[in-house]
Amino acid sequence: MQHRSRGSFAPRLAGGVATGALLLSTPLLASAALAAPAATSTSGVTGASTWVEQAYFCDGNDYTPNQSDVYGPNPAPFGPGSHQATLNDNDLRTELYRTPAYDGTRLADLDRLDYSTFATATDAGTGLRQPTYLRLNVDNDGDGASDASLFFFPANNTDSNGDGVKNDVWQSWATIDGQWGVGGDSDYTTLADYAAANPDATIVNNSANGTDASGGGVALIVGCGQGGSSDNQINGRYDVDRVIVGLTDGTTTLYDLGRRDTETGSTDDITVDPADRHDWVSRAFFNDPNYEELDSNQSFVKGPGNPPLGVGSLRAAIGSNGNRIEQFRTAQYDGQALRRLTTLDYSTYERATAGNDTAQQPFYLRLNVDSDGNGQFDPGAGDEQLFFFPANNGTVQQSTWQDWNAGQGVWSVGGDAGPADSFPLDQYVAAHPDARIGTEGNADGSNGGVTFMVGGGGSDYDAQRNGEYFLDAIKVGFVDAATSRTPATDAFDLEPTMPQVSVGDAKVKEANRDTAHLTFPVAIDHAFGEDVTVDYQTQDGTAVAGEDYVATTGTATIPAGSTSTNVSVTVVGDKVAEPKESMSLVLTDPAFGNLADGTGTGVIVDNDTSVDLHLRNTKGPKVRAEVSTTPAAKGRSVSLYGGEVGSKSTALFNGKLDSDGTLDKVLAQRYDRGTEVQVYAKVFTKQGAYRSETLTITVR
Repeated sequence: MQHRSRGSFAPRLAGGVATGALLLSTPLLASAALAAPAATSTSGVTGASTWVEQAYFCDGNDYTPNQSDVYGPNPAPFGPGSHQATLNDNDLRTELYRTPAYDGTRLADLDRLDYSTFATATDAGTGLRQPTYLRLNVDNDGDGASDASLFFFPANNTDSNGDGVKNDVWQSWATIDGQWGVGGDSDYTTLADYAAANPDATIVNNSANGTDASGGGVALIVGCGQGGSSDNQINGRYDVDRVIVGLTDGTTTLYDLGRRDTETGSTDDITVDPADRHDWVSRAFFNDPNYEELDSNQSFVKGPGNPPLGVGSLRAAIGSNGNRIEQFRTAQYDGQALRRLTTLDYSTYERATAGNDTAQQPFYLRLNVDSDGNGQFDPGAGDEQLFFFPANNGTVQQSTWQDWNAGQGVWSVGGDAGPADSFPLDQYVAAHPDARIGTEGNADGSNGGVTFMVGGGGSDYDAQRNGEYFLDAIKVGFVDAATSRTPATDAFDLEPTMPQVSVGDAKVKEANRDTAHLTFPVAIDHAFGEDVTVDYQTQDGTAVAGEDYVATTGTATIPAGSTSTNVSVTVVGDKVAEPKESMSLVLTDPAFGNLADGTGTGVIVDNDTSVDLHLRNTKGPKVRAEVSTTPAAKGRSVSLYGGEVGSKSTALFNGKLDSDGTLDKVLAQRYDRGTEVQVYAKVFTKQGAYRSETLTITVR
């Protein structure tokens, strides 16, 4: 491969980077207090604020960069985007993306130098495209001038999977132990060997005027004939992301290049209760060398106070044994890349018991981490556990709900290192960009990598004994693994199994006065430890409030430990025969319960007697009266009244109804033909006297 330089470059004075300790490789136990990175460490994930775009022709002329920050290609190895450069068919064109952040850094102090690439041919006929390559300008003798350029060409190396150059896929390159060309594609060495041969070698700025901060000594490059004899990188599109620079002082910085903004995602509201735990399990054990399994004493309860979601929470209690540990954990996030985590929040409430007046640390959070991303959590192989302790992230208060933003908080490795030596997750991700949440491998999923805990943790001033600990409003979110652009969050509301509230139907026979009542049973499906209340109101059907019943509203209470109560609705009585009528009792706004059946039907059965009368002519001339009753007023007294139209009514007949509640009687009175006669019947029952309509007949 021929190397074409762009003239001479004056050095830039060393700027250096801040130092700090990031000790993240110690195997750990659940309660061990191990060393953690100092809070002042500059390690972490950052954007591209120190990176600048440049472009030129290899004959020395500057050019407007053809570079941009883009989404993808999907999925990008870190964050939603990458930095992209495009070359046309001019093989003299060079696109550079550079940073002066490491100017002045000794080559021997580089402990890690990784980056990820994606290359694709924009002209299908041009074949395989070599990805972006890496160049370091170094000053060997300390005079501030660039003495050599070191080139890492992917085509001369293998990626993290042991593969050579591929197109249209992301590849990651660990360059420290790779083959570097001195001055171009020749004279190969490793950085360690070059530093040994040149112990004063220092990364330098090679800007043409010696003061241009954009000419940093670390450069990602495409073009200028550096693709090799069969690939000069023209007609290609080149993406780069996840540049990781680690120094021997323990500082590791991961540069998340390209677009970093994500689109608004979705939130899935999930209720976790004893009937449906949604893959959350409760465990307990003694934190001793044998890790004896115990029966968990966790329970879903109402309250305490006003929980952040719903009316309940998860309760765990710890007595005087400080070695007891209660765990609430899930395996549903095992395998998720830690770098894709967007949300990790939860809420706690704690209170002391047994005369303990000391505010105890609330539920803390532990993540089992598969540090190298090989799919297995193995502490013996260097995988680690990260701990979020609320006491290291704010002031713990007793008997009140507190919200903890663990995703943005500080963590410890292996146990409680205290607030001064805790660190944000970005520091860990910078050093372990492929880290994933891992499981300990129980077939039943009870050892999931996300675990909320009480007991067995924290420092001497917080033994978590003799206390009650409550947990609610767990929110866990990750960006979509396929696109890295849309986060999805699960919001878990921890609740007791809420009673299902129902109202039954009612039926009553009407009385002649307001002495009848519709009695509606209001019930729950299981006894609850709190009063269950529900509002109710009546609603018209064929029965009308004020005419057939008394409109009623109120609140029904089912006492704690009971399963039912009654609601009474007064029926308005009358002496008018009517068909059956109905109305409804409607339940609303249950407290500490859910409506299963919120409407009961009330049926009012009429108790009045309907009297029907038919008149016919018969010989005599006389009038024949036929009486029927509904319901049948068997054997009840019946009287017929009437006479000629215009005259005073008189008793025409007194007697009793037959056994079927009817009467068929020819009246004794004789009338002249053509006489108009009016007649009505009256039947006497226990509920009172009921009469028929008055009928008129012309005697024939």
